[in-house]
Amino acid sequence: MFALDGLDLSDVYEYSINTGFDLSSSTAYVATRTLSNAQNDLIFNNDGSKVYSVRGGGNPVKQVSLSTNYDLTSTQTADGSLTLSSFDGTFSNLAFNDDGTKFFMLGGSDDKVYEFSVSTAFNLVESDDPTVSSASTTSTTTIDLTMSENVYDSSVTAGDFTISGAASNPTVTSISVSESTITLTLSADMTGDDTLLVSYTRTSGNIKDLSANTLANFANQSVTNNTPATSNEKNGGCGYACIKPPTMGLDKSGERLVTDGFSYNGNAIDVEQFFTPYPLLTVDVGRENLAEFKIYDSSGVDSIRHFEVGFGARDIGQPFSLIEPRVEINLYPDEEIVGILIDPENILENVTVSNSVVSCDEQNNSQCLKLSISHTFRESLEYNILATNMWDKNRHSSANYFNHGIEITGESLNPPDTYTGHHYRSSYHLTETGDNTAVDEFGDSWTLNGKWIKDYIAIAPDSDKITTILDRNHSEFYKIKSWTTDVAILKLLDICPTCMDESFEGFEESWSYEFPNRVDRVNDPKLNQAIFEQQVIAQKVMDQIMEP
Repeated sequence: MFALDGLDLSDVYEYSINTGFDLSSSTAYVATRTLSNAQNDLIFNNDGSKVYSVRGGGNPVKQVSLSTNYDLTSTQTADGSLTLSSFDGTFSNLAFNDDGTKFFMLGGSDDKVYEFSVSTAFNLVESDDPTVSSASTTSTTTIDLTMSENVYDSSVTAGDFTISGAASNPTVTSISVSESTITLTLSADMTGDDTLLVSYTRTSGNIKDLSANTLANFANQSVTNNTPATSNEKNGGCGYACIKPPTMGLDKSGERLVTDGFSYNGNAIDVEQFFTPYPLLTVDVGRENLAEFKIYDSSGVDSIRHFEVGFGARDIGQPFSLIEPRVEINLYPDEEIVGILIDPENILENVTVSNSVVSCDEQNNSQCLKLSISHTFRESLEYNILATNMWDKNRHSSANYFNHGIEITGESLNPPDTYTGHHYRSSYHLTETGDNTAVDEFGDSWTLNGKWIKDYIAIAPDSDKITTILDRNHSEFYKIKSWTTDVAILKLLDICPTCMDESFEGFEESWSYEFPNRVDRVNDPKLNQAIFEQQVIAQKVMDQIMEP
């Protein structure tokens, strides 16, 4: 049990009682402690790890952490005091909601109950300065700044905020603060074609949190422009020129907006439009690699919705759906970034994706979204071109292809591919030994040429034996017959590749066919007449086609 000294309002008396909440049971004095002067209330948080001394004036609450819960004799650490003089000069009484995310105080000057929100439950004081997390337009004349914590306006001048990048050159006419949002009202309309930046330079007053930590000056905070574009080609506007897709290098006019837009394992390059010559890099199978991309969007980094990178593109302009492996990333504000791996051949492993906001160039003129993709190759690729594709919330998209790209070398970490099929009515199981070679379970080699074809090696005659003519009764006859049949079939396939597509039970005995006597069409009057009639019809059709 704890009691305040009713005379000097500074001492706190601590007692222990035998039966909880029963003051009629045995009571023992423990100690006297002073938390602050002129206090009129004392409360604990839910677990007793913090105690709050409530006093009057503009600094109404002192927060103290205890090393032992509910024990004022344990080590005390003063966390700090609230500064609420801009609301009321004579606060008293303190109460929390159940989870400690809100607290309430009674104002002595106006008899009002004030409600406050805190970022961390039961923590009324902290040392971090508030910062701007993001900014976005909420109408044609308002911009909301989302802060890192709840803040309060202490008579800040609206002119301390400036807006750049808007065609109407607006000024800030007023500001309002509500918990973690600062709303700026502008003197003129913005359009969806504007690339907006907001800056803050304090001249008087402060924007601060409950612990009196103040917002520092900042410059060129990018603003996500949600304002619809007001012009189009039909009404005489800019049409295609208004479309501003995200870029890793140049805008449509050729102006460079991003430097070092692409980097692979630390080898950075300025990205061009659509095709960027990139010196061939060689990486090893099993080695971790890092690909980094800096993306600028005229509506702000929060407007970028999708990014994908594909490895091993066959040629410049190959559709992305045909490039594998590739990593797809969907981006939405306030949602965790997630990478999707499209890799049916298990080429990549250990793929991780992260993002951050960085300066687009050395002049720090604008902000870019930086995507970092860590990955490891398990085997080599047939082609080296690296390709990227991206779009923003307006579905404005851009693609880029990097040649010569990335060459992967080293032994594959994947097990060899296997194939099962039939060849001349026999079943074979092939194990790949190279890009176009394989071996079967009998040790014979095969080559891929549109389909797998067994390699045959001619049997060299034994010079030590006398070559003789073998009849059907010889023990080697059927072996030689099988070999010569295979050789004959290979020669047949060279002449007629589809002749073996159908199965045959056997070869019939040889037979012949006598063709009738050949008739020369020059001497056939009926045939000559039919040819002439068709020529006349064809000439009429050509005349109709060629008429102007």
